[in-house]
Amino acid sequence: MRPGLERAVALAAEVRASGLATTLVMHEHKRLGRDLAALADQLRATGIGLEFLSGELQDGHGPSGVVFTVPAALSGMERAYIRDRTLEGHE
Repeated sequence: MRPGLERAVALAAEVRASGLATTLVMHEHKRLGRDLAALADQLRATGIGLEFLSGELQDGHGPSGVVFTVPAALSGMERAYIRDRTLEGHE
């Protein structure tokens, strides 16, 4: 997980531990790739919500079920594809 995201999750956990309802809000899910499913599981386990402002997971979908899992998996695949193509271009 990226250092900035780790700090945001840690801060959200601190706020949640104080008893306040907490939701981590992100612009969109695409840059998270494979980290998305793990992040969602981690947040769900600690009672922290996850919301996206744009993209396929925008608004009312919680981080569970097919509506969340399929786009998350596709994001991971897309990120790997882009990485592979970038490496090929460098060669």
